[in-house]
Amino acid sequence: MDKLENQTKITVTEELSRMSQLLNQWLTILNTDRRDEAKHRLSRFQKSLLETFPFLLGTLKTALLSEPFGKEDLPKDLFSRWVSTDDQYRIQIFAREDISKNDKLARFISDVRSVAPDATSGPVFVYEAGNAILDSFKQAFLLAFLFITILLFIILRNPFDPLLVLIPLIVAGVFTGAFTIILDIPFNFANIIALPLLLGLGVDNGIHMVYRMRYINPNNQDFLQSSTARGVFFSAITTILSFGALIFLSHQGTSSLGRLLTLGILSIMVTTLIILPAFYTLLKFRQTEERE
Repeated sequence: MDKLENQTKITVTEELSRMSQLLNQWLTILNTDRRDEAKHRLSRFQKSLLETFPFLLGTLKTALLSEPFGKEDLPKDLFSRWVSTDDQYRIQIFAREDISKNDKLARFISDVRSVAPDATSGPVFVYEAGNAILDSFKQAFLLAFLFITILLFIILRNPFDPLLVLIPLIVAGVFTGAFTIILDIPFNFANIIALPLLLGLGVDNGIHMVYRMRYINPNNQDFLQSSTARGVFFSAITTILSFGALIFLSHQGTSSLGRLLTLGILSIMVTTLIILPAFYTLLKFRQTEERE
């Protein structure tokens, strides 16, 4: 205890000494100023030091005039927010933990609902809105994947070509998910919108490559030297540079969107140019063996 008191005394002494030095410096400057400049400097010092003093004095005076009051003395609009017409009281509960984290927010709401199932207000709104957004994106992604698959079967008219387009796309999704874990880029409400966009971009590149391999020049095995492969490559690079510029923005959500799009398009480019031709060559080799 004595040691703590001594440390406190030393700290106060140091602050007082520092304040004394600053006042001496200010007085020295004041004595060297001209009369009108010194008067103006003193006026600014008085204003900055005592400008809020009357307000604080009035607040203190009002606080000293306080007296006991009952609920009937409260303003009606304030009273109606906390007490219902049938004399039921509203209770406001505060979390002990930092509920800005999703897991802690979910635990807090679960604990509250175990006692009051109909509890509502800010944290519940945030939690349920987040769940609604996630469910909506899940539905959008699944519907997009379903409709794209149906269109691929209708357009390509072949039971194997849609698989050639979709399998590298699924592999690219696995790569993107792995990168988000390795590079610590968690999904959030800002970057999750990139998932349907990546799905459309990946399908577009896959269709171009499959059409090239299947119909334009099926006998040429060097697909990476084709104009289609070069077009897919430079198109992906252009898109990566465009979305990559979002990474450098100060807004964290938009920046995470740029990182996720960059990783996703890079994964799609690699799987489209490497895994898709390899899978097509393997499938064609097996079909040749079966015919022989």
